This record gives sequence, C-alpha cells and structure tokens, in this order.
Amino acid sequence: MSTPAQPAATPQPPGALTPPESAASWKERRHALLTLGGLLTATLAVALSASATQLAGLYGVTNSPVLAGWSRATGPLCALAAGIWLIRALRATSQWQTYLALPVITAGCIAPLLPSAAGRAVFSLAFAALATWLTLSLLHRHGIPPRQVLHDGERESLQTSAVKWLLAGAGMYLACDRTVAYFDILAYRLPSLVPAQSQTEVLGWTGTLLPVTNVVYTCVLEELVIVAAVVLLTRRAGLPLWTAYTISISLRVATHLYLGAPGLAAILLGAAGVALYIHTQRLLPLMLAHLIYDLLPDPKEIW
Repeated sequence: MSTPAQPAATPQPPGALTPPESAASWKERRHALLTLGGLLTATLAVALSASATQLAGLYGVTNSPVLAGWSRATGPLCALAAGIWLIRALRATSQWQTYLALPVITAGCIAPLLPSAAGRAVFSLAFAALATWLTLSLLHRHGIPPRQVLHDGERESLQTSAVKWLLAGAGMYLACDRTVAYFDILAYRLPSLVPAQSQTEVLGWTGTLLPVTNVVYTCVLEELVIVAAVVLLTRRAGLPLWTAYTISISLRVATHLYLGAPGLAAILLGAAGVALYIHTQRLLPLMLAHLIYDLLPDPKEIW
C-alpha cells in the first residue's frame, strides 16, 4: 500500500518575512545579528549623537567640550567606517562599483568639516547615499536582493499592488500626522521638558537647501535602516517579531529625543512603520509619504 505524497512546500523568495523557525543556521543567525549591530552603529551614530547633544542642552549641559568634540567627530568617523565597510562588501562582487563609491565616501568624510550650511547639505545627501548603498549591499549578502527590500518579489495583480501602495503610503502619512499631534499634546502637558526653540531652530535649518537635504537623509535612515533593515535582519537571525518592533521603536524615539519629552510620541510612528512594512512589504511608499509630509508646509500655517 503506497503512502500518499506530501504536498510540496511553497517556495519562499529570499528575504521573505518567514517565521523564525525557518531561519538559517546558528552561524548565519549570528552573522545577521552582527551585521545589524554594525549597520545601526555606522549609520545612526550621527543622528543619535546629535539627539543626545540636544537633549543634554535641554537640561543645561551646553558647554561640555566632550559633547562638542564628539558631535563634530561623529560625521566624518561614521562616513569613513561605513565607506570602508561598503568597499569591502563591493570588492567581492563588483570592482567598478568600488570606484563609484569613492567620491561618495570622500564627500561624506569631508563635508562635515566645512563650517557652512552647504557643507551640512552635502553631508546629508552623501551620507544618505552611503547608508542606502551599504544597507542594500549588506542585505544582498544575506540573500535579500534590493528589489525584495523594496518589494516582496511576488507576482501580484496591478490592483493588489496599488492597494498595498495606497495602504502603506496613506498609513505612513497618517502616522506622521498623528505623531506630530501627540508631540503638541505632550509639549503642552510637559512644558518644562520641551526646548524653548522650535524643531526647525533646534535642527539649525536655514533657507531651503538644508531642510530638503536633511529630510532626504532622515527618510533614508528612518525607513530603510530603522524599519526595513531591522525587520529583515532580525528575521534572518530567527528572532521573534516583537524584537523588531522593540529595536525599531527604541531607535525612532532615540533619534527624536532632541525634542525633549514630546519625542516619546515617536513610539506611534515607529510602531506604524514596522507594521505597515510587514503587512504590505512595500518600502518606497513609506519613504515617499514621510518625505512628502516633512516637505509640505504646516497645515496650521496654510490656514
């Protein structure tokens, strides 16, 4: 008597959000965790350092030479570290891309040393490009091609794809709007824990070039690194889903603590970003919605 054949397992695309039980070997899990830790350090140290410096200033620690020196040094050091890592990753796959990366790395290392708004703008764009390149290269080495970072890789009807795009984009835009609303509520409730300056003044934004380039930099770091890379690499490491939420939300809040206590409202934005990415597996609409929201004028000013 023959045994009934078992149904074939449905193949999963590389990088798909599979259950932790289907993750790779222990060595690969450990490699994924080390990659995630290194990537977060190299790409987010600048933003976290700036946030910590501003938070210290809020509590009166404004003249610390250690904080001032560290804040100036993080930009060039992180660009150099990320650049070296990127070159090592590219040399194994494409020699010509290594040469293309050199001008970006150079700009990222030198621009922070220029005492001008133009230098800050160049750094924002150069570091955003460097962080994007490094993140996609490292994820590709873990079997997650760039296309599958942005899209789950499955064939879908145009209608299904459009619905997911709309859900991801509209959901992120709404999350940004509600987060800012809760910022205002916390600022009203806790006035002693709020900077006397506005967000724009705290960030030192002047003119048009600096805000636009800084928003591009922010969208890359917050959506590509803090959301996509964290979700994909924690899954590669076989960790449960709550760890991705915890890491992503913690980093999102930490990068907004320059706002004081109202920065805690970023919990909502962090949770929404992870949930929308997991359920729609679309990254570009998250980035575009965040970019559009930050670039549009404040509705209160329009009215």
